[in-house]
Amino acid sequence: MTPRERHLLKSYGLSLDEYNQISQNQKGVCAVCGASPKTRSLHVDHEHVKGYKNMPAEQKKLFIRGLLCFTCNWIFLARGISIEKARSMVSYLEAYGKRKLERRHLAQANSNTLAGSRDRK
Repeated sequence: MTPRERHLLKSYGLSLDEYNQISQNQKGVCAVCGASPKTRSLHVDHEHVKGYKNMPAEQKKLFIRGLLCFTCNWIFLARGISIEKARSMVSYLEAYGKRKLERRHLAQANSNTLAGSRDRK
């Protein structure tokens, strides 16, 4: 058994074949952003539940959500983000996007107004 196979089995209860099947089902890309891994293989994402480390391999498999790139796994999900927090982040970014669009329209309108007043002189 290779070190990779031992890691998958011990950490997630997965055989290499099972990992490869999940990867194939996801077409080899991150389940969140759709990016192909640049330098390493995709990371196994699992729900962080109490007692996970001491669970038998077959039970650990029940908490696997999918395979993610480094960024999506470590930056977004490894910190145990909840659905509520994710929705809140989306709302926050959408609100910012609306304000940004409004500012752009306002700046463009001001620019057009200034250009029109210069043309009349």
